[in-house]
Amino acid sequence: MPTRKKPAKKPAKPASPKGPGPKGIATRLRVLKAARQVFTTASFQAAGIRAIAEKAGVPHPLVIHYFKSKEALFEEVAMEIQNEILEGHPEFFSRLQTMGADKRKAVYLEGILRQGLRRPDAYRVMLLNAVEMVDPDTPLPGVDRMARVHEKVLSLVADHILEQAPAQETAMFMLVFMLVAVHFIGGRAFHQKTLGVDDKDYENWVKNTLAGLFIPVLDVLSKGKAAVPAEYMARWPGTPVHPPERSASAAKKQQEAPLPRGEITKKRILYAARRVFTTRPYDSATIRQIGQAGKFDFSRIHHFFPTKAALFEAVIQDAFETFVETIESWQQGVKGLPPEEVFIHYLQQGLAYCFENREMVGTLVINIAHYDSHRHVSGFTLMTRVHSNLLKMVEQSVPPGIPAEEVSRWLYTIVMMGYTLAGAPAYPARIMGLDPDSGAYKKKVFEILCFVFLPSLRSRL
Repeated sequence: MPTRKKPAKKPAKPASPKGPGPKGIATRLRVLKAARQVFTTASFQAAGIRAIAEKAGVPHPLVIHYFKSKEALFEEVAMEIQNEILEGHPEFFSRLQTMGADKRKAVYLEGILRQGLRRPDAYRVMLLNAVEMVDPDTPLPGVDRMARVHEKVLSLVADHILEQAPAQETAMFMLVFMLVAVHFIGGRAFHQKTLGVDDKDYENWVKNTLAGLFIPVLDVLSKGKAAVPAEYMARWPGTPVHPPERSASAAKKQQEAPLPRGEITKKRILYAARRVFTTRPYDSATIRQIGQAGKFDFSRIHHFFPTKAALFEAVIQDAFETFVETIESWQQGVKGLPPEEVFIHYLQQGLAYCFENREMVGTLVINIAHYDSHRHVSGFTLMTRVHSNLLKMVEQSVPPGIPAEEVSRWLYTIVMMGYTLAGAPAYPARIMGLDPDSGAYKKKVFEILCFVFLPSLRSRL
């Protein structure tokens, strides 16, 4: 019987090069694009791999296949955004050096604003994540990259715009300028709603605000001058003024007339909710977490607040009522004082209050970047009204002689900086190299805000 010939072996396929093929590269890029869309609308904590996969139109295990973890994916998005921010900076700063000193400052401010409005992703990511840092020693993924961008831009400003300025004061200016830009560009939806203006008017408002606030301090820095007057620094921290009803005798009366049991439970829920909403934005905070923070069964919350939205609104309303009482007490004794004295008085009292009530202020700050996604939630609408009404109250105490529009822009910005530096201190404290709970950090915040905002006040007097 004839033997069968063994079939010839097929030639071995050449080994494919390492890494994904064209299809894999396209999928990876699609995931990266989807991740950028998610990370610019939700913070790192709130964003989920499933949401990214759904937006990319791929199974969620495929996201992990290409990027290993959410942290690695966020880092890649942050690196892409960082490169976009820095790619045009060397050429931009070189062009600035060909201009006169006065024109250079105005063009710098306008250039940063124009770039931010055209490419707001970096500012949104910074606002979403910087305000959620709790411990400066354990930053969220990507935060160190944001800090390195800040250091790079600070170096360019020092070398090309403020060559004669003291380094410490240049750093103070840049910290506030960066935070203001991050707020007004990254939190645009919230601020535009609060101001009640359309797109074009908002962009003009921001442009005029940056020029009015920062050109005077740039003038001071470019002349090599620095330092906040010693008499102002000696007055920190001062004595916080509290509403009369918060006095010791009032507190004693309250103890003598105990609240009904239901009211005590409700206050415990509100206190626990404030703690959670300070460290987690609305969309990632849960009723279960609030129960854990208050050490009670989370199901009891629904008896007083049927939904998370109702509880969030109650937290904002409670914060507003407390703040109104306090601001009214600050207004005593300021009538007839010079504008600088009024400013120092309000700055002392405002910062002291924000540091004492960090959880309440932090609830507002941490949710500003989320306004666009949750404007239908009544608590977010209330946030814009609260901020607007508080500013109107303070405006009434400003001495006459300064145009109302300039007063409004100036107050709006300094109040927002007070909220941010006191209510979400971990990121700025990391930039400063200070403990956010320390007296040194609080004193430095007072010094920075005095230094940055006094020149613009003096230029209007």
